[in-house]
Amino acid sequence: CRELGIDPKLKPLTVTGGLPYHGGPGSNYVSHSIAAMAEKLRGATGRARGLITANGGYLTSHSMGVYANFPDQAAVRGTWSREDPSLCQAEIDALPVEPVAQSPEGAGLVESYVVRYGHEGPELVVVAGRLLDGPDAGSRFVANTPMGDAAMLRR
Repeated sequence: CRELGIDPKLKPLTVTGGLPYHGGPGSNYVSHSIAAMAEKLRGATGRARGLITANGGYLTSHSMGVYANFPDQAAVRGTWSREDPSLCQAEIDALPVEPVAQSPEGAGLVESYVVRYGHEGPELVVVAGRLLDGPDAGSRFVANTPMGDAAMLRR
């Protein structure tokens, strides 16, 4: 939101409720997002745009589309052309890279986690965070609980 200048308190961030709430069939979830965005844009007064994003695979494929309720003049004139993606990629590659500890040791701050559930309850927890001390203090880390360690999962 910060990068796009959007105040999430003033503008809804989803037209479908988000993947955990919408539950589109198979790999068709984003088709529902596009259809819902088209309805929103058609119902808008004045010029309006909408951004659709999508993840595929194991968050390894990302796509996005910007939709509007008015024609893009460059497209109408037939003068639109795609910017060379290597220019944008060069900007991305020049950004600082967060160090990631390969063998994390020490205390860490949990920034996010995922719990995988099976038929009997929690099976695995994957944690992402930042190390607070130790040889890699300040680095990010990813860790998981041992599979089937019920005592660890209850902590």
